[in-house]
Parts: sequence; C-alpha cells; structure tokens
Amino acid sequence: MESQGFQLVKKKKAARPRSKQVIQNMVSSPQHNKCECLDLPGPLMMCDSSTLIKTLEQYLLTTSGNLVLNDVDSLARVMEGGTVCGHQELKGDFVAPEQKWPFDGDEYRTERMPPYSEKADIWKIPPVCNFFLGNSDGARTLRYHLHSIHRRCREKEPHRRPTAHEVLWSYEALSWSYFRKKAEGNEEL
Repeated sequence: MESQGFQLVKKKKAARPRSKQVIQNMVSSPQHNKCECLDLPGPLMMCDSSTLIKTLEQYLLTTSGNLVLNDVDSLARVMEGGTVCGHQELKGDFVAPEQKWPFDGDEYRTERMPPYSEKADIWKIPPVCNFFLGNSDGARTLRYHLHSIHRRCREKEPHRRPTAHEVLWSYEALSWSYFRKKAEGNEEL
C-alpha cells in the first residue's frame, strides 16, 4: 500500500490527497501539542474522538469505497510522557479508561489529569470497525476472525494493547486470506 500523504483543508471539508512534498508552515501549539500537519515524527492522537459519532465524523467514505481523513484539526502529537486532550472531563464507554478522570469526588482539573498515549485511540478501533461492518452474516464472520485483535485493543492497561501497526497487520492478513480463498473458489473464511 503506497502512502500518499494529505493536504489539510478547513474543518468539515475532506482532506485531499497530495504529493509527497513536506507540509510547509507546520503549526504547533505548545500548550496542547496540537498540530495542523501529518508529517511530524512520533505518534499522533485524535483529540476529537470522545464518542463514536464524533470519531466517525473524522472520516469520509467515498462512493468508490475509499476512506478519507476529514476534520483533523485536533490532532495531538504524543510527547514523551503522554498528552492530555482538551480541558473537559471525558466520560462514557467509548473513551479509553486512562482518559477518564481518576479522582472520584474531586472536581476535574486539566493540570491534574494524568497524561496518556496514542494507545487511547487503539481502544476505540473495535467499535469503529463494528460500526462499519454492520450486522450482516458476513460481518458476523469477520467479527469472529477479528475477535482476538479487538479483544487486545480493549485491554484495560494501555501497554497491553497492540500498536496501530499490529492492528493494521491483522486486518491486512484477514483481508489477504479472504481474497485468496475467494480466488480459489472457497467462499468460507
């Protein structure tokens, strides 16, 4: 798979593929580690992804089946030691455990929030994938084959979750196996 890079555009418009040229005018806010470019070293986190719906708004699915980045104005580069996204308490099952306020009974204060890593985004992969798969018989079969990697993504301890590369490898291996079996005339996975 060839990497094409992206040109960022204003919020709520699709990112357009561009050449491999390095993005000029990298903008970074030292206060939040938010950046407006994708050509930075180190892992990035999506800070606009506290609910499934909000996360799904970060992507566009074209009629040809391509997934396009959208609304990526709230990416945070994860510095050594982690980062904290935003200034409000995050709640709900979609949010990774480490993103939740750990001091029950105390009022939320950003400066007291323990930092977290890009593994918080890994936690969100299974519900996003399940949304795209839907509820068909084929989707149930795919979920069965993805169960192992998805279970690892939902580990409570961030260091036990797979890397994004491991998740991608699992998805690609399943895809390769599926299409190889289709080519051999075997419909079963």
